[in-house]
Amino acid sequence: MSYEAEFEFDVPASFGVVGAVLVTNEHHHKEMFLVNVKLTATADGGGADDLLLAIQCKSWIQPRSHEGNAPVRRAFFANKRDLEQKRGDGRGERKDTDRVYDYDVYNDLASPGEPRPALGGSKQFPYPRRCRTGRPPFPEDTASEMRSADTYVPRDEGFSEAKLLQLASQTLRTVLPAAVPAVRPTRVDRNQSFSSFSDIDKLFEDGIKLPHGDLAFSCFFLLLDKLFADGVNLPPADKLSILRVAVSLLEEWLRDGPAPDDQVLPDKPANVCNEGKIAGLRDEEFTSGILAGANPHAMIKLIKSTHTDPNHLEVLSSFVNKLFEDGDQLGFLRGVVPSLLQILQHGPGHQVLRFDTPANVQKDKFGWLRDEEFARETLAGVNPYAIELVREFPLKSKLDPAVYGPAESAITAEVLERQMGHVMTAAEAVKQKRLFMLDYHDLFLPYVHKIRAQEHTTMYGSRTVFFLTGDGTLRLLAIELTRPASPSQPQWRRVFTPSTDTTESCLWRMAKSHVRAHDSGHHELVSHWLRTHCAVEPYVIAANRQLSEMHPIYQLLRPHFRYTMRINALARSALINAGGIIELTFSPGKHAMELTSAAYDKLWRFDTEALPADLVRRGMAEEDPTAEHGLRLAIQDYPFANDGLLIWDAIKGWVEAYVARFYTDAGAVAGDAELQAFWAEVIEVGHGDKKDAPGWPALNTPASLAHALATIVWVASAHHAAVNAGQYDFGGYFPNRPSIARTRMPVEEPVDGEAFAAFLDDPDQALRECFPSQVQATLVMAVLDLLSTHSPDEEYLGGMEAAPWNDDAGVRAAYGEFNERLKEIEGIIDRRNADRRLKNRCGAGIVPYQLMKPSSQPGLIGKGIPNSTAI
Repeated sequence: MSYEAEFEFDVPASFGVVGAVLVTNEHHHKEMFLVNVKLTATADGGGADDLLLAIQCKSWIQPRSHEGNAPVRRAFFANKRDLEQKRGDGRGERKDTDRVYDYDVYNDLASPGEPRPALGGSKQFPYPRRCRTGRPPFPEDTASEMRSADTYVPRDEGFSEAKLLQLASQTLRTVLPAAVPAVRPTRVDRNQSFSSFSDIDKLFEDGIKLPHGDLAFSCFFLLLDKLFADGVNLPPADKLSILRVAVSLLEEWLRDGPAPDDQVLPDKPANVCNEGKIAGLRDEEFTSGILAGANPHAMIKLIKSTHTDPNHLEVLSSFVNKLFEDGDQLGFLRGVVPSLLQILQHGPGHQVLRFDTPANVQKDKFGWLRDEEFARETLAGVNPYAIELVREFPLKSKLDPAVYGPAESAITAEVLERQMGHVMTAAEAVKQKRLFMLDYHDLFLPYVHKIRAQEHTTMYGSRTVFFLTGDGTLRLLAIELTRPASPSQPQWRRVFTPSTDTTESCLWRMAKSHVRAHDSGHHELVSHWLRTHCAVEPYVIAANRQLSEMHPIYQLLRPHFRYTMRINALARSALINAGGIIELTFSPGKHAMELTSAAYDKLWRFDTEALPADLVRRGMAEEDPTAEHGLRLAIQDYPFANDGLLIWDAIKGWVEAYVARFYTDAGAVAGDAELQAFWAEVIEVGHGDKKDAPGWPALNTPASLAHALATIVWVASAHHAAVNAGQYDFGGYFPNRPSIARTRMPVEEPVDGEAFAAFLDDPDQALRECFPSQVQATLVMAVLDLLSTHSPDEEYLGGMEAAPWNDDAGVRAAYGEFNERLKEIEGIIDRRNADRRLKNRCGAGIVPYQLMKPSSQPGLIGKGIPNSTAI
């Protein structure tokens, strides 16, 4: 609910210049989000009022404290003093109501008994910085930060209630039921493969039946223990919102179960206030029965009643606070869950976990088997950042041959020429820029033996080579898989190619599955996590520490930082942590985040994060002033690049117009102390491990400033959209994008005779055993479904909800042009998707490329560019 209030008061002439406004939230229990404060002088004669001061607040104000009802006063400054508060002093543990932005290394991923290296602050593991929480170290591992009930982020970085409810309800309905067998002992074999492809189809048709009681117990337990205890920091009102979602689902599960009439709400305690309000947990008599676990139905009714009976709200708020703040994270569960389980175990029968059919399966159920689709998705799939031009042949590694074996690839000219039908030599194909590849050799090879030391996973270094045909599509030619030498085994490598021989054809299919798992890992860990979520957080922190709220660059960037710190905190608590979803379901396992540090060290540069520079770096484009966008693409029908360059140009045009309004010359840029401090802190602290690396531009002209800002906006919005929104469409049917390869190639030497015989007897089953297990597959599907879904409160690139904050007519006109240009781009993309000459985006069974369409509706849509890295 929103309000606008006006107050009249006299300011004496002797007061001086107004430098700040003090605001108190007199509401007893609810935070207040203050958008802005405007001070005007009443005009004589009834004319228009004069605006004296406008302070952009956009911040949460806490309610009266419960200790003595002392009001909490917040000062909103018209000058830079607010920055001093936001920087903090680097000491102590942060509270959930703080607004302090500070830096730390990624040393909070470990768990007791599961150490992980601290990422950042060392030459061995360079990394961007995260937000500092100030939590103490583990007693037994002082290099790692202890986990706690809350993972702090500044309060103004929190989710809206709409976002919270969407995440909570979707997590409860799909992610948590899928996650339970992976993280808790159950009757399900975590490593069980699918017994047939029809069983995989049932995920989208009939769903998976879950045993009695397991689903309800799992969701309820993990909602409270995992979602909250491992790091979600929420104010009481938001905890109540999510708890209500949980209760609505529990009611659904309990609907057919027994509900004895005598299980009713207890009477109100005698010491109810005269106003009819309940005095919280001091009324032990009211809550003791619920906390003791004797009456789960009473708990459910109590939570429900807060919708209609305000008398219960205060006690429930205190009840939830105790639940999450008393330091005994499982105390409530030990009491309530046994009684809850007793009801659930005798309640309704099997629950069903069912997934929506992904877009690629709706288009072509068997597309994942086709080499053409494998190749097409490198240009128009969810990881279009990996494919690169072959610029020299033979292919060579940059790794030390004394450690990793011969540098020269086993993919020979003879192999390629045979697969090209001898239409040209390999040398001619390189010269004509007709050969392309996915190169996961040098990045993965140093980790092969570490990864293989874990159970139920494997790894190779891989190279995959494609040929650009005359119709603009790619033909898959060859895959090389390499295992480096070890003290006990020599190097092994082999090249696989398409074949009419049935055995070789089945080996080819399995080799493709390994490469798909490599691509999935590269996509999730590098293209997605590292290059967007992780790389953007230092920009958010530096902007809040060095740019005042009224600074024009802060106002430009702020919409593109929305929710990023909060979603990153969630990722550290459940996705990328030790034993988290990434480690459980992706091939690198516990070495996943260490691998992202290697990628940051070898691959990440700020000046190649803008789309044009990224394309040039990979050889996918050449600079050409006469060409559209100033680039000549190596593959003309490259849907991501074709559409992405339209978006890049629109972003850059808008940012250039905005910068021109506030910075007329180089002196204005160089002389802006706040701006220069922001950029220096990004380089020297936020990305401090790469401060001496090439690629950092100096902000000394309006052009250099606009390009740097446009790069940040691109990464936070369009880059993230390109690798995120289509995850379920392309990866929901996991044979198309398995997150893990669990078994080695049957012909890897020394050959396991039993495994090879089993492969010959039933190659389909051998492939399914290589795929993720049932538990891994359903967990990844649920997470991809969550990540690909737009929230109801999503703010999209160029949308009017993020229109410029000030009343500058020039800025508003430029933003209006940006908005209109994005609408035009949507039409261009629609026409391209209907153009049958563009075979990489239009044709039978092909999912049209829509990931660069700026707008979308809420839900699992497969298009839309949110303003920020918000999920």
